[in-house]
Amino acid sequence: MTLERISYPGQPVVQVRLETCPCGHEFDDGESRSQHFLDDHTPADFGLSPRLAADGGTCLDCGRNCRGARCSTCSVEHGAPEYESGPCPDCGQETKPAGARCGDCLGGDGA
Repeated sequence: MTLERISYPGQPVVQVRLETCPCGHEFDDGESRSQHFLDDHTPADFGLSPRLAADGGTCLDCGRNCRGARCSTCSVEHGAPEYESGPCPDCGQETKPAGARCGDCLGGDGA
């Protein structure tokens, strides 16, 4: 995975852009990162636990069919994925998701 850190002179904002996906895909300028993730990956590829089954409507907690951000039967928030934690590959500090670089190693400002 390759990240590009972009800072703007005189601005407190720092942008971090994904240049290479963990799967090895290299992004072209202007290519949608989110579309690549939707088309070529599953939540499990990034250590996420899906809250809905692959059909997009069956809640994995109660088995009922629901289509909103919150299951109407068991009230589980589907929009809040569960991340596994793990060590930063550079310094060993605990990060979420597992394998991500911590804010200190990305430049010390939590970007």
